[in-house]
Amino acid sequence: MKFTQKQILIGIVVTVLLASGCASQTQGQNSGDSGSATAPMQIQEFSAFPDPAPSDNQVTFRMELKNTGGADAEDVIAKLTNPPWAEDSSDTRTWRGDEGGGVRNDVGNRSFYFDTMEGQSDDVERFSRTETLSLTSPDLNEDQSFPYNFIAELSYKYKTTGSTSISVMDEETFRENNGERSNTVTIDHNDAPIHLEGQLQDGNPVVFYDSDEGSKTVDFCVVVSNEGEGTVFSRSAHQDSRYVVDDQNKNKVQLRIESLGSTTIDGSDSVDVETELVGGDKKRECFEMEIDGLANSGSQKEIGPINIEASYGYQKSQSRTVTVEGR
Repeated sequence: MKFTQKQILIGIVVTVLLASGCASQTQGQNSGDSGSATAPMQIQEFSAFPDPAPSDNQVTFRMELKNTGGADAEDVIAKLTNPPWAEDSSDTRTWRGDEGGGVRNDVGNRSFYFDTMEGQSDDVERFSRTETLSLTSPDLNEDQSFPYNFIAELSYKYKTTGSTSISVMDEETFRENNGERSNTVTIDHNDAPIHLEGQLQDGNPVVFYDSDEGSKTVDFCVVVSNEGEGTVFSRSAHQDSRYVVDDQNKNKVQLRIESLGSTTIDGSDSVDVETELVGGDKKRECFEMEIDGLANSGSQKEIGPINIEASYGYQKSQSRTVTVEGR
């Protein structure tokens, strides 16, 4: 029996966050471009051999994956779904697993497990990692040929970490600086599918018109947006949320903001909220930030860094076919 040797190459573009569109692989870069930032987890290769595959024969699947982002990806898994799976090894009409060939069934699907993949840094280059598994093709009648569609669901836990600062000044200094304010507060964050943008409702800088004014309360908002091509989901909704996207956790992000000694957010040193992106795209969360006045600080000061962290799961899916031929 002759086998035709042909590989299927699949390029899956995942998100990512996490959160910026910058080609840089280190943290501290603000988003803006559409490079690896929206897809920190890159599939370098996804192939099946042989293809076309003889019926009732072993097919070896190979996936090569690389973390091109600046943060660690945890619990990285690529699940193969959609083809009819055999309930036991005696069912030859459907795809079945060779338990000695890397197939694990603990999440209900045949999967590639990569566990934790460290992000890129200036000091150490992280290389791609390859996993393989073996499946046995369905037993087809002679001269029968059928294409089977495999969906690869790449899921992982990721973080968007960023920081910002707020300018505070008295009226005279404000006027000397052209008296202009912006509602936007730039948040410098790492490369990831989830982007972070800051907003001050009354404008930045914060102006104290009365030098004796002890403190001022302003509305500080964080806009959380999904700039990648995948689906974001909360990892804390339920026990299986490491791998499963459903109505309980879909489009949800865990957001944490830490304030400084001279500021409080909603009356506390830090605040944690779970935010749900509207339509899976964007959500604004606002908090009351109390800022101390300029006493003993001169005519102006910088409040920062204000640290913001978004934690989430991310999933990107793409499908390809493997043709099985009866012989």
